[in-house]
Amino acid sequence: MHYNLAEQLADRARVVLARVVRSIAHGRGLASALLLVTAVAGKTLAADYSVYRNWADMDQANDAKYVTAQRISGANGYTGFWFFGAEQFDSSNRYAVAMTVYCKDREVTKDDVGDIGYFDLQSANQWTKIGTTTAWNWQQGCRLQWRLNSDEIAWNDRTNTHFITKLYDFITKVPRTLPRPIYHISPDGKLATSEDFQRIKWGGCNYVGIPDP
Repeated sequence: MHYNLAEQLADRARVVLARVVRSIAHGRGLASALLLVTAVAGKTLAADYSVYRNWADMDQANDAKYVTAQRISGANGYTGFWFFGAEQFDSSNRYAVAMTVYCKDREVTKDDVGDIGYFDLQSANQWTKIGTTTAWNWQQGCRLQWRLNSDEIAWNDRTNTHFITKLYDFITKVPRTLPRPIYHISPDGKLATSEDFQRIKWGGCNYVGIPDP
């Protein structure tokens, strides 16, 4: 395997990657959470950062060069994407979804609200809020993600009786609701896995507000 990002993304004119800087451990020790992006333009920047052919070479290196990161989130609250393995960017790589929360250094309570929205990376990183959630945790957020092969953004939320999924159509601005929370959406956008988040007992991975029956 080659860890050469420029080669892998050379067919794109501009590729944006996200990094969430956070120190979140079960709601404790949160110093800061900023949303950062790095931009790579084809092969033209290949010499601007280090490339390794395998993990061992990277692990032993002591002179690595890194791409430049730019903060795009504001100073109010703690903004991030929280977890890997889901789509943060739309198909054009212009819009990046994120969640902002307003507490730190403690466990999440049922009254802690996260703001859901997206950054326009081609318009001075303008933030647009599209909703809120009270179904999130320090480890994985609210499972915010784009639904592939669609224009919808999905995230988990809570009613008075159960956890749900909210979907927001980026084009029409029309929301809809699914009766269960999602964990991950399939690559074709047609299926999703679900979990009973109130039953998860591993610290920092459960949702609060709905009792485990």
